[in-house]
Amino acid sequence: MTKRSVRISASILVCLLAGACAQPRVTYETSWQKLLAHFAGCSSVHGYDPRYLQELPENRLGKGELEWRACAYQGVEEIMIPASSVPEMFRQLIQEDKTMTAKITRGELKRSERKARVTAVLADIRRKERQPKAEERRLENMREEFRDINRSRNRIARRAVGGYF
Repeated sequence: MTKRSVRISASILVCLLAGACAQPRVTYETSWQKLLAHFAGCSSVHGYDPRYLQELPENRLGKGELEWRACAYQGVEEIMIPASSVPEMFRQLIQEDKTMTAKITRGELKRSERKARVTAVLADIRRKERQPKAEERRLENMREEFRDINRSRNRIARRAVGGYF
C-alpha cells in the first residue's frame, strides 16, 4: 500500500466510523415538517387535535389533551432540539407550556392566551434560527468536527505508515 492509498483508506474508515460522510444537513424547516408529522401521530394516538377546539371552553382541557401535549413535548425534544441553534428556547417553551396548561386547568389562564404566547415564542425562535449568527455557529461546529476527523485520519495514516496496518 502506498502512502496515498493508506490516507484514502484511513479517511474512508474515519468517515464511516464517525458517520460524517452520509449525514444530510438537517435544517429547521425539515425538522419542523417532521415535527408536524409527529404531532399528527400524537393526535391519532390520543384522540386530540389542537387545531379543532371551537367547542371547548377557554378554561378547560380537552379529552386526551395532557397525553397529546406529553407526546408533543417528546417530539420537540427528539426532533427540534437536536436540530436547533437555539435549543434552550425550545426547552423554555416546553416549561412555559406546562405551566400555562396547569393554569388553564385551575381556571387562571385561557386557552387563547396560551396559544398567543406559544405562537409568539415560536415566531421568535424562527427569527433567531434564521439569523446569520446561528448559521455561523453551526458552520463553526461543522468545521471543528472536520478538523477532528482530519486529526484522527492523520494519526491513523501515521500509524499505518509505521507498520500498524
